[in-house]
Amino acid sequence: MSTIIMDLCSYTRLGLTGYLLSRGVKKREINDIETVDDL
Repeated sequence: MSTIIMDLCSYTRLGLTGYLLSRGVKKREINDIETVDDL
């Protein structure tokens, strides 16, 4: 699985999530994490 590291800006996160969904990535494959340990 690929990993994309982003800033905490909700607009950026929503934009990227929408883009990934439009490219065929399933929502259940997109995870929010809070710490490096969550990776």
